[in-house]
Amino acid sequence: MDIFKPANPGDIQEVVGWALSDGKKLRVQGLETKSGLGRPVDADAVLDLSALTGITLYEPGELILRAKAGTPLQEIEQALSDAGQQLAFEPPSFAALYGGTGRGTVGGLVAGNLSGARRVKAGALRDHLLGIEAISGRNETFKSGGRVMKNVTGYDLPKLMAGSHGTLAVLTEVTLKVAPAAEQVQTLLVAGLRDREALSVLIAAMQAPLEVSGAAYLPSAVVAKSRQPDISGIAQGIALLRIEGYASSLGARMDTLKDLVAKKGAELKPLAGHGGATVLDSSKSRSLWQEISDASFFQHDGSALWRVSTAPSHALSVVTTVGADAWYADWGGGLIWLSVPAEGSADEEIVRQAVGRAGGHATLIRGPEALRREVPVFHPQDHVHAVLSRNIKRAFDPERILNPGRMYADD
Repeated sequence: MDIFKPANPGDIQEVVGWALSDGKKLRVQGLETKSGLGRPVDADAVLDLSALTGITLYEPGELILRAKAGTPLQEIEQALSDAGQQLAFEPPSFAALYGGTGRGTVGGLVAGNLSGARRVKAGALRDHLLGIEAISGRNETFKSGGRVMKNVTGYDLPKLMAGSHGTLAVLTEVTLKVAPAAEQVQTLLVAGLRDREALSVLIAAMQAPLEVSGAAYLPSAVVAKSRQPDISGIAQGIALLRIEGYASSLGARMDTLKDLVAKKGAELKPLAGHGGATVLDSSKSRSLWQEISDASFFQHDGSALWRVSTAPSHALSVVTTVGADAWYADWGGGLIWLSVPAEGSADEEIVRQAVGRAGGHATLIRGPEALRREVPVFHPQDHVHAVLSRNIKRAFDPERILNPGRMYADD
């Protein structure tokens, strides 16, 4: 298979032009950290964007960063960290789930619209995407958006590209809104609650005016898989609540949060005695929440993984119906990770039925290639949305040369 590794947009246009004229299909990729996400792509050649790198604009005072699509996310996060800033949506990395390493590229992050645990407070990646430059499947260069949110008129193409998984256009440059990093981070850990009680605590904390930036529940089976020594030895499920900000306000907010949890029936004792609570400092908190965002608890177990988005009040009904081998909740109970056997259909029918009754959608994040060919990876669309998706694909990539079949068999 031919592999093209262009270093500038002009070279990308040459490759796309060749594919159009010769009727070839292209698999668009960066550092291959998301190789197992989506349906397998049957292509004639690889368009590797990993040489299209560099931060082209960074203005910390304006909270704006622009980078070429192949720029490693680690490079961007380091530049932001040096300036005391961050990507507020807390980018996850699923590389470990597919047997890889690294954080991937900024273009791949945008193409997947991937957001981590802080999404409950900061919003999704697409909410922080100010602009894009790209080359469509028609081999036309276009740009949309810019340095501020207000300059977007008409159809908001950046939001369309976020989550399109490279099926509409090849991203060449992206502009993101960044945010100041928190001065301090604290995480309240509460053990000894039953599943329903723990999810009730998460919902109550998210409804309180405390600016909770992370709310997750790890059942005991997942706690045992953690790499964090502060929790891995606890033989109980743990509810986790994170608050961030200035040291001057953090103490009072944490005290209020403890009072709220106590009113829900939890005994606030050190976790060393089990059945209680403790507080993790900034360093330990960051490591733990990265593990939660990355779902790295399941990196070595070979299971199939479903990522279910539903109303927090329906989370436990989904888990109970599916009967997953292991699971945990993020986003205040609005995001459920389900680990099921990878054999057969990976409980696809049961998962879809459970989500259908509860409302929401389910994505098969990991599974063998044969499974991802047979089972719908992304949530099936109704007729209206399917027609709309096909029309959008036809407008941007009429010959289906870019990542054909990555999201749906006919895209």
